[in-house]
Amino acid sequence: MNIKDLNYFQHLIKTQSYTQTAKYFHVSQPTITQAIKRLENNLNTKLVLFHPHSASLTLTPSGQQLLLTAHKILTAWEQGLTTIERLRKNTAYLGIEPTISSRYFPSIAQKLLSAGLLKHVHVVEAGSKQLTRDVLKGKLDLALSGSSAQDITPELSIEPLKKLSFHLLLSAKHPLAHKEPSFAQALRYPFVILNNSYLNNAVFYDLVQQTNLKPNILFESASTYMISQLVNDSETIGFASELASSTLNEDLKLLPITGVNLPKLHISLIQPRGQQQTTLLSSVMTAVIDAIQEV
Repeated sequence: MNIKDLNYFQHLIKTQSYTQTAKYFHVSQPTITQAIKRLENNLNTKLVLFHPHSASLTLTPSGQQLLLTAHKILTAWEQGLTTIERLRKNTAYLGIEPTISSRYFPSIAQKLLSAGLLKHVHVVEAGSKQLTRDVLKGKLDLALSGSSAQDITPELSIEPLKKLSFHLLLSAKHPLAHKEPSFAQALRYPFVILNNSYLNNAVFYDLVQQTNLKPNILFESASTYMISQLVNDSETIGFASELASSTLNEDLKLLPITGVNLPKLHISLIQPRGQQQTTLLSSVMTAVIDAIQEV
């Protein structure tokens, strides 16, 4: 059994066509046919049934199991190749949420620079959900992201570094700016929030569910700057972590959230469980952890 045969098999089931599969891999159609036969001979079972009248394919129970196994094998293979390439180049890929980056990356970068490591680290900014997906796919070695107690993924190691709290973001001129409104009272006003790529979004809707109220969401954005501008220029309310405090001007205020149960949230360091700890990765992790805990 070889990797090419598994690739051919997986793509054949996806396209339902020997011709399209052969064209995709730039090989002849008999090459695909022979690959399927090799797999069936190696496993001593029928995997694929071809129906000439409908020109369709179906999988036997053994074929269905192999399809699941092939996906895991090919994913692990691609991740392994990526890791080997990074080891060869002595590079590490670090993902970080933009809100966390604006607060902590200057300190992280300074520590990496002092250790002579900054040139070996590629930094990628994205929302928490995308970062998690990229770590799982092997595109990132490490990610610095918001996480909750419910974020349990067997394939990932999640190390909480610092507690993370959320607040209402208002203009200093907002009618609620000098009061202590409950979350339900704040929901009487329109909101602008980060989109569903971010942990903020999931936390917001979790709190909304506790109130049994329907929020008026004017806009969901990937930009904290855009949200702060909209809040600053209107009576809308934003939903932000305390990380936003470092970028606030005197016209904006953060108010505590009351009247609901806030989930336990953290800034966490995420990596694949069982990942090989090279000298570079260990040094990058130390720099990240020290920077988060010192600021």
